[in-house]
Amino acid sequence: MMQFGDQQARGIFAGAASCGGGYHFKCAPWRPTFWAYFDYASGSNNPDGGSFNTFNELFPFGHYYLGWADLIGRRNIFDGNCHLFLYPTNWTQIWLAYHHFWLASPRDALYNAAGIPSRRDPTGAAGSNVGNEVDCIVNFTLSKHQNVMIDYNHFFGGRFVQQTGGRADAGTLYFIYDFRW
Repeated sequence: MMQFGDQQARGIFAGAASCGGGYHFKCAPWRPTFWAYFDYASGSNNPDGGSFNTFNELFPFGHYYLGWADLIGRRNIFDGNCHLFLYPTNWTQIWLAYHHFWLASPRDALYNAAGIPSRRDPTGAAGSNVGNEVDCIVNFTLSKHQNVMIDYNHFFGGRFVQQTGGRADAGTLYFIYDFRW
């Protein structure tokens, strides 16, 4: 994805890319599916002047791509991640995911899932290691109209998060009942 143009008299040249691959072991017990991905969204080396290089995810779709904790957005980020899907029964899915995040530009901000800067070190001295996230999602399909999903995720803050103050680790637990008609 490429973005270019002008924004408030500053030139825009930004981009993002995703690539991945996986395999479904359909004859193995629990029919595991493994995926590995690499996601990138550009950041600005000098966010206060010159051209603007931070990718703008126009319509963010939070946790599905960059972790269920919803702490990281698709701006100024590298994300190496892997996913394992298991199907112990026809109505049960287990999804395990691991993400390792680091900044594309240490002088630009860390952006949340809504695209808003959440932390920044304009000197770049805090480094680029944002941290790691682990997600565990279990989905039970009760009928064609009903699902129950339980999700636990934990974010372990890296050097950048620890050096820019505030809370370094975070965890959430979701319990979702879904009814569709």
